Amino acid sequence: MTNANLPAILPIANEPETGELRRHLLEALHRIRPQDIRIATAYLTPSGFMELQSGMQPAARVRLLLGERPFLTRRGPDDTLGPPDERDWLAGPAMAVDWHTFLEGGYPWLLLTHDERRELLRRGYDPMTTAFNLSAWESVAALTGFLAREGVEIRRFLSSAVDTVPEGEVLDYQSPRNRLHAKAYLFSGEKGAYSAVGSSNLTKSGLSENSELNLASYDRELTAILEGWFDGRWELAQDCKAEFIRRLEDCVLFGPRYTPWQVMLKSLHAAYGRFLELGLSEEIIGRLAGFQQQAVQRCIDLLKRHWGAMLCDSVGLGKTYEGLGILREFANLRNSDGVSAGSTRALIVCPAQLQDNWNTARLQEWGIFAETVTMESLPQFAGLPDRSADSMDITENLTRNKLRYYQDHFDIILVDESHNFRNPNTKRYRALMDIIRGGKPDTRVLLLTATPVNNSVWDLYHQLALITRGDDTWYAGRGPVANLKTAFQAIDDGKAGTALLDIMMLSLVRRTRHDIRALQEAGEELKVGGQPIKFPEHEIPESVPYNLQGIYGNIYQDVTAAIESLNFAVYRLDEYGLELGEQGRSSSAPQRRQRNANFIGIMRTILLKRMESSLAALTATVKGLVDYLNLFLAQLEQGYVLTPKQAYQLRATLGGSLPDHEQDMDELGPGSPDALPDKLEAPADAQQREGLYNDAAADRDRLAGLLSNLEWLDQMLAEQGDPKAQAVRCLLECLPSQDANGQPTKVALFTTYKDTAEHLFRQFGGDPQEVPGNNFRVASNLTDQRPMSLLTGSVNQNRRRTVIEHFAPLAVHRETEPLDDPSLLEKLAPLRKQGIDLLIATDVLSEGQNLQDAQYLINYDLPWNPVRIIQRAGRIDRLFSPHEKVFIYNVMPEDGLENLLKLVKNLSAKIETIEETVALDASVLGEQIQSTQLDNVMKLRAGGAEAEAVYREGERSQGLDEGSELLNRYLGS
Repeated sequence: MTNANLPAILPIANEPETGELRRHLLEALHRIRPQDIRIATAYLTPSGFMELQSGMQPAARVRLLLGERPFLTRRGPDDTLGPPDERDWLAGPAMAVDWHTFLEGGYPWLLLTHDERRELLRRGYDPMTTAFNLSAWESVAALTGFLAREGVEIRRFLSSAVDTVPEGEVLDYQSPRNRLHAKAYLFSGEKGAYSAVGSSNLTKSGLSENSELNLASYDRELTAILEGWFDGRWELAQDCKAEFIRRLEDCVLFGPRYTPWQVMLKSLHAAYGRFLELGLSEEIIGRLAGFQQQAVQRCIDLLKRHWGAMLCDSVGLGKTYEGLGILREFANLRNSDGVSAGSTRALIVCPAQLQDNWNTARLQEWGIFAETVTMESLPQFAGLPDRSADSMDITENLTRNKLRYYQDHFDIILVDESHNFRNPNTKRYRALMDIIRGGKPDTRVLLLTATPVNNSVWDLYHQLALITRGDDTWYAGRGPVANLKTAFQAIDDGKAGTALLDIMMLSLVRRTRHDIRALQEAGEELKVGGQPIKFPEHEIPESVPYNLQGIYGNIYQDVTAAIESLNFAVYRLDEYGLELGEQGRSSSAPQRRQRNANFIGIMRTILLKRMESSLAALTATVKGLVDYLNLFLAQLEQGYVLTPKQAYQLRATLGGSLPDHEQDMDELGPGSPDALPDKLEAPADAQQREGLYNDAAADRDRLAGLLSNLEWLDQMLAEQGDPKAQAVRCLLECLPSQDANGQPTKVALFTTYKDTAEHLFRQFGGDPQEVPGNNFRVASNLTDQRPMSLLTGSVNQNRRRTVIEHFAPLAVHRETEPLDDPSLLEKLAPLRKQGIDLLIATDVLSEGQNLQDAQYLINYDLPWNPVRIIQRAGRIDRLFSPHEKVFIYNVMPEDGLENLLKLVKNLSAKIETIEETVALDASVLGEQIQSTQLDNVMKLRAGGAEAEAVYREGERSQGLDEGSELLNRYLGS
């Protein structure tokens, strides 16, 4: 019978004019209170059921006819699960399986069978303790409880295939696909009948959110006709009630069941999986290789979570491009949050020689709004007096305004080669910290370096302090590191446990080329711009030996004796009654003596290193000392004592023999002393004044005598040839004239000191005095007269750019093109025609420069910091090298000097520290680096013996030769 107050047929489209189907169905259920409910639907979700639950409870019989297979994951192009917005519930609630809890046996629920779990529930076990999603649990529990009632039936429409599918497989993805697209809601009872047919599935979106069309009626006759249609399809459907309930329970109530091995992998994914989810823009995906995309995504995640990230991918993996990708994606992220495009601005801090890497054209190409400031210019911003602008002089006012500009106008600060900020006592560090602390409250900090640890783990701490703004409690509440400094102290004391792993997870992204090769070996194809990428093989032949005593002859003993006997009075002024600022007054006499002794020891080592490097470097150093002592004595005779700041004192003392990399200045002394006036009054005590004069004069006389001998020897070697340089000459002349690509063989020869570089340039036929001229290359006096050039810190940026472009044109101009690309070859032709085949350089080129045209690299001397060697090797051992193999030659000192310097021993010790902390990926002195992936090492260390036992058990249970292969393939890194 039709209700006189209602239209015979009512359209319902989930729109304001017609209302939602959910409201109409609930109204009908409560009006009729049906005893018999028939529902045909393609899909059914717990959220949809919950919408109608209250009205369906009184029914004596409920029949649910499913027209599609639920619980599907994507199997192929045709099999997908339901409407996209309704899929999440079938994945079940996220289970927070963490590595440490698993090792402690904290996940029995995940290891139990379905029946064991049901029995535990019957006994009152509360699975909520396993971090299930409560709302998902409640909705599915209500649905399974309703479905389990007597009188509730569930069948799946199979048409002609009915009764042919084995029990328990009706809902399987391999079961027949005889779809029933019709949707019908049919209610019958003593108080009337109701029917609604149309497009709405029994899902929340189908009932209330999607734009649908359904026709509804309270006409009993129409409902009876539709019930006949339903009953006919019901006979062509197969029962699946028990299977449906079990799958629901497995999906959400109980969760999937895992073996112990699978739980371990799941725990690893819980720890690392968030780094593998790529949601990058198409423009970034097209520009970067897969592993570079992962680095961008991981850093973006850390920038969002902790306001800072440290990207430590090893040399040659493309950190500059990754940094550009991160800046672009960070701007995209802010834009998606409602920040207008172009308003996100980046401040890039980099060494002066790397400004070209961040030039305006490249930044604009990537759509990045940024400004660049060199780290060498930062000291001017340190320690500015806290005065009002009106009282400042013009220069100070401009500097203060520039500092405020850097603080107020940038949303993210990128620091390239951040290891240059490992010493908090330097002005550049203090200036950068002031910029970060004084900036916007939510300014992000991104640090880039391939070498985060140079000497100790504290190098890493001081860099991370830039992210934390010096707040050691920064990560408290964000992760397991409550106090950063305390954690690093535990690491330094060897009592860290998992502290290092925890710190790295919160802040650091690092992959080595071993990781990338492992991906390739596992079958992953790595491409950039459609071109496959690879690394060259890295080979270290036997070292090039030389006899140091053969260079110095009988003067060798004079040199070592003079260095050992110098008393360095000019560096012990406080011992002669002079006040040396606040640092001197606040230190005790023993502390001052120890500080002086440390500094004098460093000075002696510096002189010995100059001797190992070249006669030219040592001669220039001794000459600088003699000149400075003569000036010191002349001033003392007039009643004054020279006391410049330590850095300037060293410059004056060592002259051009300083390391060409200015950062070494920060490492030479025990600490940066306070600023002192240019002159102090000589000691009032005549005896102290005379003692200072005599000690300084004794040093001057000994060094002057040594200088005379060195200059004589230098003149002799100029005629006869330097044995060390001759050993390198022999090596150069033994190298092939062309590489495998038919191009002239290119060699990069590195030395620490400008004097040595200029000496070698002379030895091979060049004149350093011509370097400032227009000739950027000269013919060498090697047998093949190969063209060569010289680069030191005194060369301006334009000349440096010209030299690099002609030495490594492929590295400068190639992006991802194949080597035979016609347009690329046309661009390279004029540069190769005037090419440079031998480049003699100091460490001004050891950071960030692409020199992969070169196949050979020679370390003429060994710096005391092994990171320099790693950086040098990274100039040619890079992605897109045109060579199958690159060679690194080390020119090694003879045993006599090694006994004094212990240089190689000290280098090896530092290398071991770096390997233990952040992992190396290539040999630097020929030592063997195990090809273990960082993630595996850290995870096994974190778990200790128990973790290793689980890991080995996993190997055995999976039948793997190498468990790391599966782990790394699973983690994608």
